[in-house]
Amino acid sequence: MSDDIEYAFLGGLFPKQLEYQIKAKSKGPLQYAANTLQWNFVSGIESNIGYPVKLLNCMFIGSFPKRYRDAYVKTQKFSHSLGSDDINIGFLNITVLKQILIPISIKKALKKWILNNSNRQKVLFVYSSNYVESINYVKKINHNIHICLILPDLPMYMNLAKHNMPLYKLINCKNQRMLEKTLQNIDSFVFLTEQMSKYLKIDSKPYIVIEGVIGDCELLELQRMQNDQTDCVKRIVYTGTLIKKYGIIELLKAFREIEDENLQLIICGGGEAAEDIKKASENDLRIIYKGVVSPQEARQIQLNATVLVNPRQNIGEYTKYSFPSKIMEYMLSGVPVICYKLDGIPSEYNDYLLYVKPEADKSHKNLKNKIMEICSLSTNARRELGIKGREFVLNNKNKLIQSKKVLEMILRDINKNDKTYC
Repeated sequence: MSDDIEYAFLGGLFPKQLEYQIKAKSKGPLQYAANTLQWNFVSGIESNIGYPVKLLNCMFIGSFPKRYRDAYVKTQKFSHSLGSDDINIGFLNITVLKQILIPISIKKALKKWILNNSNRQKVLFVYSSNYVESINYVKKINHNIHICLILPDLPMYMNLAKHNMPLYKLINCKNQRMLEKTLQNIDSFVFLTEQMSKYLKIDSKPYIVIEGVIGDCELLELQRMQNDQTDCVKRIVYTGTLIKKYGIIELLKAFREIEDENLQLIICGGGEAAEDIKKASENDLRIIYKGVVSPQEARQIQLNATVLVNPRQNIGEYTKYSFPSKIMEYMLSGVPVICYKLDGIPSEYNDYLLYVKPEADKSHKNLKNKIMEICSLSTNARRELGIKGREFVLNNKNKLIQSKKVLEMILRDINKNDKTYC
């Protein structure tokens, strides 16, 4: 990869030195999945190019006072690796006001980066649709800067638990319109599903589908952990956001219909369905609700599972535009993964996931039967299924391979257009 290019990443990750503080000040679930995916992208790009990416960061945190203790986040410099010069962009952390003021602060940081070392080619990665307004600003200053949009979700399908709230519907619709108006200023795309490209009608612009990235931190944590499951109890585990549309209530119903005292259902996470899970755990002692846990604790629980379950059914338009981050996280643990075949899951995963037959009546009977089927297998048979999936993601979805695909796409486009950067 050429060192004549200067790369920057505009996103909302958690700086390592602030992570403990962010966790302490947050009220409710944190966006751990988005944080991990962003860091893995950055780390993968840097592993390929051999030098740091500049981070222009505006943290994805909740608003004051309900979801975060601070009404104002101050701007501060930080360094995520040797030789890096990063900035954590401050903002007034109050709902509505933050949506108005954050773009202004981001523009200031972008302008400084654009005008510095202007003799080098520049590539800007923009993570999510939250910052599409900034893309138009960048192109006004220097239209030769290559902008690659990493789009984990379409705006209209974000915040599904709050989708019917007027404020969130308004914000999502605004972001969707802004994204569609900005497409002409985006040079390349990273989508989580193939269907995203069709929905946005990006024509002949280059894109690549990267449904997830495995990073070094996850591998190191897994190597340090030991599977201590030595008893006869079989553990069915779900870790993730507790949204009813994701099928968590159906999972509860399916489990409670299985009459086996040696089974446990362990659920980790927070969200709208938390109270339903707490009540279920009071009525059935086999159901264990852990609440919101750290990524490290979640991985340990996954490692000690008999099976990992994603109960989201292939119902609703949004399933075409979503690849659940927990699928790859589950597979990395080396434990069998039970799930429904969603439209957003590529066919290359078919040999590694244990699909539940679609529920004809939107019920949970097929999910119950699949859980019983896999739990009845021998320990060795389950281990073979899990290892097969783990090797697939390790060999095909690691940060070096995934990020190299993105860089090669960008360099092909730059060379094809023979742009002169100024």
